[in-house]
Amino acid sequence: MITDRDFSDTEARVFLIPFEASKHILAQVGFGGDLGIFDGTYAKDAAVQSLEPPLLFRVHFGRVSPRQFEWIDCGMHPYKDALQEPYTYVHQPVGADEYVLVKYGSDETNVNCDEAAAFEPLATWSHEHIVDRFQSESRLS
Repeated sequence: MITDRDFSDTEARVFLIPFEASKHILAQVGFGGDLGIFDGTYAKDAAVQSLEPPLLFRVHFGRVSPRQFEWIDCGMHPYKDALQEPYTYVHQPVGADEYVLVKYGSDETNVNCDEAAAFEPLATWSHEHIVDRFQSESRLS
């Protein structure tokens, strides 16, 4: 289970997520506890500290996924890409006609439908959905 100990001001937990046969997806917990998914696939013994692939997407994720799907915990490493900054998500409360921007450590901001379309929805992604999205967005897979 991911906790506040899995990220700090300077570093966060890195995972290799099983993808295909002996290929893994590189991921890192972002500041605020979400998950950044990077482009490319890697061997399970990759030197993750030296990898600098582009960030593909960033989502909230199911906290049981690392254990249940045997993600490889590569320990704490300095943030990659923009993961040191909190990310802004859009949320539409059930039954509401308005959208709200949500950012770790910040006040919520109301936005209209057109503005909301530019942001990642605040939702919990499971292992399978992360892998499916990686497969559809990755240039290297």
